[in-house]
Amino acid sequence: MSNKQFDITVFGATGLTGKQIVRHLYQLSQEHPSLYPSQFKWAIAGRSEDKLQTVLDEIVSQYPEATLSKPTILTAAVTQRDKLDAITSQTKVLINAVGPFRFMGEYVVRSCVEQGCDYVDVTGK
Repeated sequence: MSNKQFDITVFGATGLTGKQIVRHLYQLSQEHPSLYPSQFKWAIAGRSEDKLQTVLDEIVSQYPEATLSKPTILTAAVTQRDKLDAITSQTKVLINAVGPFRFMGEYVVRSCVEQGCDYVDVTGK
């Protein structure tokens, strides 16, 4: 059994793709609530707490029947190793929507490997 606090963290949740991931999680919970276990915990992460909260407020208002609990907001930039490691050390799976991947991806992958966090990204290359 994992001692990780979050099942999923969406990193880069204020970007175009990150917002779509968060929106889709809410949409799925509204349309298919049985997909999420009762203790499902998740987080959204990025550089700006204010921007993350704005994204969250917008999406929550679009899905009033969603059963998904609100995520915890975490802040870090990819180059802030200690903050990034703090995020990856407390999540089971990190969905990386931070880009460009050729410049920023290695930081996140390294942190996930070192902290025992599964990694998913959205890049096509």
